[in-house]
This record gives sequence, structure tokens and C-alpha cells, in this order.
Amino acid sequence: MLFVLCLILEHAIPLPSLLCLVLYLIPYLLIGRETLWISAKRIVRGAVFDENFLMSIASIGAFCVGQYEEGAAVMLLYHFGEWLENRAVGRTRASVKALL
Repeated sequence: MLFVLCLILEHAIPLPSLLCLVLYLIPYLLIGRETLWISAKRIVRGAVFDENFLMSIASIGAFCVGQYEEGAAVMLLYHFGEWLENRAVGRTRASVKALL
């Protein structure tokens, strides 16, 4: 919801770049803190190339080139996909359990 509010604000009112950065960092960090934390822990352990690391790099890269909405959207869509995957796996497990 906060991400959508940032999109509406940015396109309705011309905002300075620094304010846009701050506005998009808030939902980005709220949505992506777990992904960023997991990728940081795995980097320390030496397991660098996993999906958390790749999503972190893609979103951080978008922020670095000034595409703040892209960076936040990457993380939002990644987490939405994870939620859908977990839901599908849960339903599949329940169905298999019901068959047995």
C-alpha cells in the first residue's frame, strides 16, 4: 500500500530526487528486510549466488541508477511470488495428505 502511495505521490507532484529516494526506501526496506538479511548472512558463509542475493543486487542496482520505483517493485513482486509459491505448496501438501 505504501508503495502505491509513493507511486501516486511521485507522479502527481514533482518531487526532488532525494525525497523520491527516501519515499521509496521506506517500503523497500519494509518489504525487503528479510531478503536483504538472508543474502547478507549467506554472503558471509560463502554461498553467494542464490535467489535472495540476486533479488537484492537487482533492486540495489535499480536504486543506484535512480530507478527507485523499479527497485521497490522488484522486491515487492519477488515477495508476492514467494507468497504465491508458499500458498501453492501448502495447498499441494494438504491435497496429498488428504489422499493418503
